[in-house]
Amino acid sequence: MAYDNMELLILILATYRLAQIVAQDVISEPLRAWISRRGAAPEELSLMRRWLAMLVHCVICVSVWAGIGLVVMWTYFPLIRWIVIALAASGGAVVLGSILAAINRPPGGRHDSIL
Repeated sequence: MAYDNMELLILILATYRLAQIVAQDVISEPLRAWISRRGAAPEELSLMRRWLAMLVHCVICVSVWAGIGLVVMWTYFPLIRWIVIALAASGGAVVLGSILAAINRPPGGRHDSIL
């Protein structure tokens, strides 16, 4: 199946945002803590739980699986494409905010990027 450039941009931004939500945002911290059972020694976790704990703390790792899920959703469930578009809008806003913050940063000034 071929995707046009706009669809690819939407899927890229949505994947970026979903991966960031899962691996970094405060809202998903309880999920990450539950999966990795904070305070538990790694050897106390099952192999599957250790793998999931590593996965949900890595934006790049999450992006692979998020991208697969979003492409499947986009392709086979067109009635819920609005979810992908909403994630893409949020991802675009985050990227734009980081670009504007970098442009407006004072020379030699420090800025903590949200990217």
